[in-house]
Amino acid sequence: MKTTMLVLTLATAAATASVRATPTEGPESLPVPELQRLFLHCEREAASRPLGAGEAALCSSVYETLRVKAFGGSTERLFAWFSAVRAAEAVALTP
Repeated sequence: MKTTMLVLTLATAAATASVRATPTEGPESLPVPELQRLFLHCEREAASRPLGAGEAALCSSVYETLRVKAFGGSTERLFAWFSAVRAAEAVALTP
C-alpha cells in the first residue's frame, strides 16, 4: 500500500497524465510512458538528494519494470534510451 501511494505521488509529480494504478497494484501495472516519466523523476531526485529507503526501493522497482516492459529486459537498451533523453534535454537547455 505504501509503495502504491508513493508510485501515485511520484507519478503525479512527474507527469500530468492520470495514473491507472489501484491500491493493490505497483509499478508493473503502469503503462510504459508513465514508467518512463517515473524513471526520469527518480533519476533527477537521486541526482539532487539522497533518496530514502522507501523511495530507493520504489525507484528500483520502477527501473526493473521499465527495463522488462519497454526494453525486453535489456539494460543496455534502457541506458541507450536514457542517454538519448539526457542528450535531448541538454540540447533543449542550450541557449
